Amino acid sequence: MLGPTGIGKLQIGMTTQEAEATGMVEAGEGDDDCGSWYLKPDVNGDAVVGWSSRGLVSIPAYDRIVTPEGIRIGSSLDQVEAAYDDLTGVAADKDGGSWGDGPALGGQEDEHAGVHYRFLFVNGAVVKLILEHDQPRC
Repeated sequence: MLGPTGIGKLQIGMTTQEAEATGMVEAGEGDDDCGSWYLKPDVNGDAVVGWSSRGLVSIPAYDRIVTPEGIRIGSSLDQVEAAYDDLTGVAADKDGGSWGDGPALGGQEDEHAGVHYRFLFVNGAVVKLILEHDQPRC
């Protein structure tokens, strides 16, 4: 499950040393301020975890990973809007002529301060889902 603050032992805001100690990341690259690792549980090797001077700042969904509200890659815009009443962004503006394409943020106004979900919609369905720090810094 992805969220509300991490995936398994990997949590948004933990230091790079703490993240590496979980054994869930590998093959990091970057400099002192920003970088990324591959998330080991993703057998396809497509999930990239981000870090900055603030610590771990982003964790993507992959395969059939779901949020606590049941949202995953492939969920519809209507499902995401029902799960996150604070959804904002291009994709959330259906009445303004959007076809459900573009980015949107949800979970910014819940009890988990400092983190939110970033969704990317194409044709009204989630194609990318990332749990991220409110101020990632890079």
